[in-house]
Amino acid sequence: DAATAEGESAAAQAGKSSVGLGGGCRWKTVQEWRAYTAKRRENDEREDARKRLGEEREAAKAQAQEACERRKEEADKAAFLLELNKFEDIEERKVERKRKREEREWRGRSLVATVDAASPLVVTVKRQIPVIRIGKKAMKIGRQLVAEAEAAQGGDGPCAVGPPSARSADGQPVQCAVGPPS
Repeated sequence: DAATAEGESAAAQAGKSSVGLGGGCRWKTVQEWRAYTAKRRENDEREDARKRLGEEREAAKAQAQEACERRKEEADKAAFLLELNKFEDIEERKVERKRKREEREWRGRSLVATVDAASPLVVTVKRQIPVIRIGKKAMKIGRQLVAEAEAAQGGDGPCAVGPPSARSADGQPVQCAVGPPS
């Protein structure tokens, strides 16, 4: 509006505002108009700053939430790995125990096999005792049973019951009446 612009410039020279003279003007002078526009601009800037600050706060809150979730995920992952390690350790221990058990059983079987070849009496001892427990205790019980069998049969020393390779007190081999065929 060229006419309004001309009117404003003329009013500015005269110190009076001609803006909207026909429609009831709010501002009596150009200074009031300028003060209003400056105040409005200041309010707009303040509102923009408030919006920016709110957006920055929301962004910071979102970042904090994201970091918190990431830390929680890492903690969960660490806890899972710890549990997995515990489980693997348990599994390793189970495997190790199984291996040792099999090793003990194998040692027991080989001992029983040598004892079986030596005397049929000890076979009955082996059947009374679990294979896993074959060892010093089993041999001790076996010796006691052999001694009882000798006493029951009225034998004279190792010749009555025992392996054919039994030796007498002077270290000479003694052939036995009872035992596996040599």
